[in-house]
Amino acid sequence: MASFIFKSLRIKTELTASVSLQDIDTGEILPGSSMGTVVDFSKGGMCIILTRIMLNNKHLFFSTLDSDRHNLHICLETQDNLQDKHEITARSIWMNSGEYKGNHVFRIGAKFLQTQQNLLTLLRK
Repeated sequence: MASFIFKSLRIKTELTASVSLQDIDTGEILPGSSMGTVVDFSKGGMCIILTRIMLNNKHLFFSTLDSDRHNLHICLETQDNLQDKHEITARSIWMNSGEYKGNHVFRIGAKFLQTQQNLLTLLRK
C-alpha cells in the first residue's frame, strides 16, 4: 500500500529577506540580522536561502529548531502597493547546503507560527 503526502501549493519567489532571532518569552528581536532570499513560499512555510548561518555566535537553524528560547523573525520586502515589508515569525524545520547563483548557501525550511494568507494571496497575483 502506497502512502501519499500532500504538499501545499508552492510559489516560486525571489523575495529579499532579513532574518533575525526573536526571544520567545519577551518577543524582543535580538541584535543583528542575516540577509537572504525566499525562493519558495507555501501556505505553511517557506524556503529561505542564506549565505551566513551564524548570527552573534548563534546558529540560525539550530537556535530555532524545537527551541523554547528563540523563533526566527523574518522581514520580507515585496513590491505590493499596500506595504513594502511583511514581518513573519517562524520556526526552523529542515536545513541543507548547496549552491545558489554560484555561491555556497544554506537553505532553511521554516514553518510559519501564524497564518500568512494575505501574503500568500499577494504572491499568487
